[in-house]
Amino acid sequence: MSLSLRRIGSPPKPDDTPAERAIHLGSELPPAQPPAQSLVAEYHAATYSPTQDANVELARLAGSEIRLLSYKAWLRRMFTESSDRRRRRFR
Repeated sequence: MSLSLRRIGSPPKPDDTPAERAIHLGSELPPAQPPAQSLVAEYHAATYSPTQDANVELARLAGSEIRLLSYKAWLRRMFTESSDRRRRRFR
């Protein structure tokens, strides 16, 4: 999630917890909110639950979806900024 936040131009604070990073990502990139929440839930299960196993495949899929969404947002931003610069240059 941290790399995805950086990719979309909104880096996390160093002291943010995974849950706070998921909230931050969801606010900056709303389609990423469900997979971010799933990823955090699996992280919590793996890290803190002595009885519940994490679903590694679900976590992997959530991470892949977050990565894809953040790359799409990054490309959209790059092309938008690029076209804005071209328009300003030709005015």
